[in-house]
Amino acid sequence: MKTLHFLGLILLESMLINLQAQSPKAPSRPATESFFGKNITDPFRNLEDLNDSSVMNWYKAQAAFTDAQLAKLPMRETILNELKELNSKLAYEIKLAPYVLPVFRGDKMFYIKTLANEQSGKLYYRQVETGGEILIFDPDQNNSTDISNVIAGFSVSDDGSKISVVVIRQGNEVGRLLIIDWKEKKQIESIERVKEPAAWLDEETFVYTQYHSSDVLNNRYRLNREAKKHVIGTPVNNDQIILSHENNPDIVPDSLKYPLVYLPHHNAKYLIGHVRSVDPFNDVYLSKILTTNSYSWYSLIKKQDQIAQFALQDTKVFGLSTKNNKNGKILMTSAEHPDWDHAKVIAEPSRGVINQSNPPFMLTKDYLYYVETYGVEKKIYRVKLSDLKKEEVKLPVTGNVFPVSLSPLESHLKMYELSWIHPPVIYDFDETKKSIRMPGFWLTSNVAGSDNMEVEIAYAVSHDSIKIPLTIIKPKGLKKDGSHRVILSGYGSYGTVMLPIFDPSVCVFANHDVITVIAHVRGGGEFGEQWRLGGFKSTKQNTWKDAIACAEYLIREGYTNPSKLAIMGKSAGGILAGRAMTERPDLFAVAIPQVGILNMLRFEFTPVGSAQIGEFGTIKKEEDFINLYNMDSYMHINDGTSYPATLVTGSLNDPRVIVWQPGKFAARLQAASSSGKPVWFRIDMHGGHGLAETKDQELKQTADILAFLLWQTPGKKE
Repeated sequence: MKTLHFLGLILLESMLINLQAQSPKAPSRPATESFFGKNITDPFRNLEDLNDSSVMNWYKAQAAFTDAQLAKLPMRETILNELKELNSKLAYEIKLAPYVLPVFRGDKMFYIKTLANEQSGKLYYRQVETGGEILIFDPDQNNSTDISNVIAGFSVSDDGSKISVVVIRQGNEVGRLLIIDWKEKKQIESIERVKEPAAWLDEETFVYTQYHSSDVLNNRYRLNREAKKHVIGTPVNNDQIILSHENNPDIVPDSLKYPLVYLPHHNAKYLIGHVRSVDPFNDVYLSKILTTNSYSWYSLIKKQDQIAQFALQDTKVFGLSTKNNKNGKILMTSAEHPDWDHAKVIAEPSRGVINQSNPPFMLTKDYLYYVETYGVEKKIYRVKLSDLKKEEVKLPVTGNVFPVSLSPLESHLKMYELSWIHPPVIYDFDETKKSIRMPGFWLTSNVAGSDNMEVEIAYAVSHDSIKIPLTIIKPKGLKKDGSHRVILSGYGSYGTVMLPIFDPSVCVFANHDVITVIAHVRGGGEFGEQWRLGGFKSTKQNTWKDAIACAEYLIREGYTNPSKLAIMGKSAGGILAGRAMTERPDLFAVAIPQVGILNMLRFEFTPVGSAQIGEFGTIKKEEDFINLYNMDSYMHINDGTSYPATLVTGSLNDPRVIVWQPGKFAARLQAASSSGKPVWFRIDMHGGHGLAETKDQELKQTADILAFLLWQTPGKKE
């Protein structure tokens, strides 16, 4: 009787929430435009005007309403407490992400570590052998505000004497570059409007790229970025511009291009000028390092060479090419007189692909190491540079392993082991014995429950008979009786590979009978360049159709059923989630597009949108317009359709997916859906794109997502 009484209370509370769940109605001022003979009506174009007080009042009302409703969900506080308790047992976490990877200098290791009771990470140093740890920098020291500071990246001079640290305010993306003399434990320089750490030329000189504005919601903030050289102790205003669109229009032909300048390795003869964009292939230039302040740039790589990644070793340059070989091959040519058409082939894949999304290869003094990928399966090989003999490197570990070289001129290599269910580990690698040194260095403490989890690899057959890999993270011994909740997520853009990331919260999800599934859809890079092109522009529909096929597979194989299945995608993964739910609303009980790109016809008018035209296209070209319309989730919402319960998320300070992208989608869905199920718009008023979140922000968002899912998919545990 007590169980029935408890279930009755839960049902009653759910009904009360339903009765109150009338989201604030959005103001609508439609706009109609004609594109290549097709009229397009945008019913909520006015929501793009963030300077309109009535529009901002709606966003604020949505945020307040959704926060209040989420707080009332039956399991929300329980889940949040479970997540906090789990976090309290994580003694520490060392960041493993771009610009914050651990850095090794001799026997010294520098890293960002967050303790259990801290909101954001601090910079530490330790002797690798002795293990003594020293705090170098706390970004929140002397911070008297409620907004946290976050370390977005750091770099260490070759002699280990100085460190550059990028500090940004919570929810932002552009901040200050600080130079720290760590032995003296003091800050000695500060430069504004910087996003990435410094590229050190020597212990007193570095190069950085500066933005013209720190207003990330301004559509022009990314234009005309400049690579500058700074000498410590000299005025920042006198810094020399060494690469920019204005100064070097022949090298940086577009104001949207991103000039990065750096040394390839210690004591290098050349300086690299990398003109970056979202395209996988970019122009790269070299300049010999002269005693004068002049730079004479010449072409190292042209876009048409199709070199996705490259590395220099003294006067030789190695590059991953997909030209005439979509599976990839590693080439070598001269850095002084590059000739990629006649370059020497160093390595080609045996069965799979050499993937361009991850660092595809690493150089040491005597070897080239590379990872060959076949879907989600990976093998490490190495080629001896003296005779080009190839051999597989087999290691006694179960996770995905990636080689990381400390220098292309030395015989120092680390192996990083990544797993979905265990913390990442760094191992020293002995090149002579071809073995790792045990035990490794754990980047996060383990958590109770992860040993009861397992990872299963499966393959779904998509609409055109292509097999799509799925990673299924579930409790051991799970019965396939169709009763379990499933969160199916994916990305499928930019050729990105969904690598294993240890997230302890999967244990909390599993305790509530939720299986976590990752769909490795086309548009990603799991099977190389061909896989990327299989979900690109005119073939982009394969991205969400692959996700639909994965959903159908999970139902057919007895993991779940449509009343227990959620679809989720973040950022560009919003295309996947939004189009899957609008094309097959019957297949999902819940949809969770997180800071998602959901209005593709208007994306190029966002702060970062014009820079993404290479990936998605432009409405100014007819073929691209057709592709963008097909990708546009907002435009595919139909009145009177029974859509799943939807939790849309956005952030007020997000420049990558500006808040009106998810906002317009939420407003349209609220007006159109006939299912009676909630459509809530969760807005983080202090958040960005997730690059500078505090621990509390992460835990609260995870709790909200899981509580919303449990509420809409009643199960045997709640």
